Amino acid sequence: MQHPGTALGRTCSRERPKAVFRDHCGERPVRAVSSKGDRNTLIFLEGWSVKYETPSANIYTDKQKSEMWDRWQRGESMSSIGRRFDRASSSIFPNLAVTGGIRPPDRTRSRFALTLIEREEISRGLAAKRSFRSIARILRRSPSTIRREIGRNDGRQAYRAAHSDQRAWDRA
Repeated sequence: MQHPGTALGRTCSRERPKAVFRDHCGERPVRAVSSKGDRNTLIFLEGWSVKYETPSANIYTDKQKSEMWDRWQRGESMSSIGRRFDRASSSIFPNLAVTGGIRPPDRTRSRFALTLIEREEISRGLAAKRSFRSIARILRRSPSTIRREIGRNDGRQAYRAAHSDQRAWDRA
């Protein structure tokens, strides 16, 4: 008895038949098909792909967040707060819910963190081609602190104090 896959002289193959996509450019092999709801979407074609863009995040500035919390504490609804910012109330909820509806304390820096003035001194030291140790001696900091600061902020050639200070604030 012959194996079903070898009937009529065919060999059994574990490979799936290659699907093709036909368009004005001709036939192109399909690598993957994504099913979303009621339609199937070709997402990867040989040589090119369709980029999936996520919906834009509702990002609020610190000033807007402060106003949002002020309005929430005065008892305004999420709908009225959303109307103030020309956004849906569903974009307000995640900002308030992350702290359980209680306004978070204002952010402050640790007294051990480098200040903008110290970062400016690092930048001047790098421009003057000073060593990490000499910069550290001026700032009364550990040389490893200076090395890590420069390393995490684009290195010797590209270090900028204001940019580094902003990145440190964002990471905190």
